[in-house]
Amino acid sequence: MERRVYRPDGSLSLHEAFRYEADPRSYTIHILDAQGAIVRTRKVLTYSEGEESTVFKASGEICEKTRTRRDSEGRVIEAISEDTVRGEEIRMQVDYRGGHAEAHVTSSQAQERDLHLVAGPDGTSLGYRDSSGRAHELRPARRRIVVQSRDGEGNWTRKTVVEHNPATGDKVVIASTDRTITYYSD
Repeated sequence: MERRVYRPDGSLSLHEAFRYEADPRSYTIHILDAQGAIVRTRKVLTYSEGEESTVFKASGEICEKTRTRRDSEGRVIEAISEDTVRGEEIRMQVDYRGGHAEAHVTSSQAQERDLHLVAGPDGTSLGYRDSSGRAHELRPARRRIVVQSRDGEGNWTRKTVVEHNPATGDKVVIASTDRTITYYSD
């Protein structure tokens, strides 16, 4: 399977090629440049509680490892990402309470980048607390809608993300993703 993400001006932003293994828990994603050359490769192993992924540079060198745990509803509750090139580890712990999601993000390299994030139940507000303890409130998010086109098999072939600006009422296309699926008969 391939996935391409385009910028609003029509230029290619991201090109990925997915390869699925005989073991349904394992798959590989090749991140390609505009000419189709492999820039990075991500190998993913999924299991009931989460997933593990390893990112390789085109040279084959490991540059990132990530372990993600999920709750019974499939929501991320913990993610640990290790940047093996810079020797940095980033941890995120998430709690879901009363319609709010609270995440605490820490970095092994920079204490000032430690954040405490709180997202409201409507997904439109986000506040965070920096490492000094100072609270910040981010402006309400613009509402986003995903419009999908499907093929005869019912699988999506195009996703378009449209953002609605509450201040102006305007709708703007933020991203468009095309997916090509090849079906094989037995």
